[in-house]
Amino acid sequence: ARYAVTALSQLPYSSGIANPNTSGSATTLTSTGDISLASNNFSLIASGLPTNGSGTSTMGQFFYSFDRASPMPLNDGILYIGPGLFRMTPVLLNQDPFTYHFDLSMLPSGGSISSFDEVHIQLWYRDSTSPNGSNLSDVHTVSFGL
Repeated sequence: ARYAVTALSQLPYSSGIANPNTSGSATTLTSTGDISLASNNFSLIASGLPTNGSGTSTMGQFFYSFDRASPMPLNDGILYIGPGLFRMTPVLLNQDPFTYHFDLSMLPSGGSISSFDEVHIQLWYRDSTSPNGSNLSDVHTVSFGL
């Protein structure tokens, strides 16, 4: 069930523990920009991505939920959000750190975000030389205002 936050001053924030990938780092999310729905200029910054020897270049997909879940292993990472996941369009993660515009006008079907909904975001990404082939970031939580 969706719920609204009461202390906007505490958002956005990151939580959860991301497992290290083949670069030796864990991928973490931070953000920049305005959390206003009207301005639509919120971006996520993923740091600690795996490298392929000559730089970062792997596929990834940001996804979000309005709910948190008990930590659950997923490939080489830990899933912290759901049920009810909404997947953004896949992207080529071609640099580290990687900045992703979280376009509020291009949300997946059924995943509309209303003012003050608490939204939990993770990044799934391929890590082709890891034991299970993919990993997850930590969780970034935000509540978009008017």
